[in-house]
Amino acid sequence: MRGFTGGRRSAYRCRKSDQTEAESPCSRYLHKVLCIMMHVSVTGKRATVLKVVPGRDLDATLVRSWTEIQLSNPELSSPYFAPEFTRIVAMARDDVQVAVISEDGQPVAFFPFQREEGSDHMVGVQVAYPISDFQALICKPGFTFDPLELIRECGFVTYNFHNSLTSQRVFTPFHQSLHPSPHMDLSQGYEAYAREKRASGSNLIKSCANLARRIEREVGPLRFVAHSGDPELLRQALALKSK
Repeated sequence: MRGFTGGRRSAYRCRKSDQTEAESPCSRYLHKVLCIMMHVSVTGKRATVLKVVPGRDLDATLVRSWTEIQLSNPELSSPYFAPEFTRIVAMARDDVQVAVISEDGQPVAFFPFQREEGSDHMVGVQVAYPISDFQALICKPGFTFDPLELIRECGFVTYNFHNSLTSQRVFTPFHQSLHPSPHMDLSQGYEAYAREKRASGSNLIKSCANLARRIEREVGPLRFVAHSGDPELLRQALALKSK
């Protein structure tokens, strides 16, 4: 299991008045200084380095490495785990950051997060909290690490995770409860998904079809548009949601 060298012994929670924590590199980053962590001790001769970069500063090389890692791990298929999602949120927030773990100069894991408002930036949460549904370390299957050391090196006194993947068992000791996460598996197309739901005895597809007919009857024609970039449609959706 990877563990980051240097600094004091890690702790899941520590006092905000702790002088060492207040003088950490990540605290200085909050004053617009880039936080760069140094070497990590691992087995063998592999040199592992962790650095924290602003989400909006993810360059093409890091995005490409992130995407390759995401595609290698079926557990990370959700768009919430894509580098584009983090970059988009970082365009609206300046507290979105990414911890990049590299081995022998090559990125092997990414840990996107943002700092919780009103916590002196010492509490970490998932990117786009609370609207994002999943959070995890972006890594290949079987990758191991020390979560306490990771959190410490990111400069947190606490990291609040709400929808962490149970497959990343290094976080298991810190779980409070387990719940199934609803999702739609559209990897084989919508019709295959609909057939599977009907075969399982679910009335979901039938109910949605009834609602669609009601919308067309009371409002007008209904159509589905994927990945629309029309800002006017977004404004209309927000206006309807605010009513």
